[in-house]
Amino acid sequence: MTAVTIILGEVGGPVTVELPELRALKADGLVLGRSPGSDPVDGGGCGWATVEYLSRPYLVRLAFEFARHYPEAGPVVLWPLGVAVELTAVACAVGGLLVGVRPVGLVAPVVCAVRPPMRRSRLARCHDVRADLDGCAVSLVVWELVVPARGVCLSGAMRAVAA
Repeated sequence: MTAVTIILGEVGGPVTVELPELRALKADGLVLGRSPGSDPVDGGGCGWATVEYLSRPYLVRLAFEFARHYPEAGPVVLWPLGVAVELTAVACAVGGLLVGVRPVGLVAPVVCAVRPPMRRSRLARCHDVRADLDGCAVSLVVWELVVPARGVCLSGAMRAVAA
């Protein structure tokens, strides 16, 4: 694994984290922080699990379902075909940092290293990330999709990100 120092506003000062070792996917997919149904307390199911060969129109919807029904599997990282392994690994690390600063029991964060393949009406936050990758300073945006709660309308709480 490669260590990277990340500066993320929500976390505070610089944090050094290990990037997961991922293998390139041959189709759209998801990366999960741990296996669904695993017990976060016993350490079982740790590691990054990939779900691939997903249909692009259902990619976001499936990510939301994992986040809602298996919060222990989070973070959930969207990985559209063609996005660099290194960028997705940074998105995984950012998602892990977001899990660490949020109250336990919330839905898992859903993040993506690039603008996610979604409708513009979906709500999202952009996290400006500065990372030190092998001595090279890199700035990027990691997108966090707001997971709608069942039966709750979030339209008044946030605005959709227009880009």
